[in-house]
Amino acid sequence: MIEETGKVISTGPEDTASDGTVWVETVRESTCGSCSAQKGCGHSVLEKIYEGQRHQVLATTDLKLEVGDEVVLGVPEDAVFRGSFVLYLVPMVFLILGMGTAGLLESTVDVNADLLFAIGGVLGLSVGVLFIQRHARINKENSEYLPAVIRRSSSVNYSSVAQPQPIHIR
Repeated sequence: MIEETGKVISTGPEDTASDGTVWVETVRESTCGSCSAQKGCGHSVLEKIYEGQRHQVLATTDLKLEVGDEVVLGVPEDAVFRGSFVLYLVPMVFLILGMGTAGLLESTVDVNADLLFAIGGVLGLSVGVLFIQRHARINKENSEYLPAVIRRSSSVNYSSVAQPQPIHIR
């Protein structure tokens, strides 16, 4: 389970959150500071651009929450994998299918082959993007793809932690 902390910003139907869902605001944080390859990594450049941006997400919950509550959101790894599969692989497949179709038409159409492959690729990629948009619209409120509130975020109360006892050496 991939976890992220956030703050509840809306809980009621008047704010478009329905029963069992809440709107949570998260802040993007970078982990590049602890990485030894940060100077040679392109990801660190993007992190510097997007670090600190706030995002609002709809999350499912069974807890009774109020606006301002700090919570921990969780997304199952398989949902991330399926989403990544759709987002990256589907357009690539349609791109290749578009170019393959252009290859089949190459002998029947009197057009420059490179231009035909480019048009086929662009059309295939466009169909793939339309497929992703349709998939996103259909699964917009699918609970399998929505993050879930796992628990309230709690800071450690150090007064309740057992204090170490001194060791007496004889």
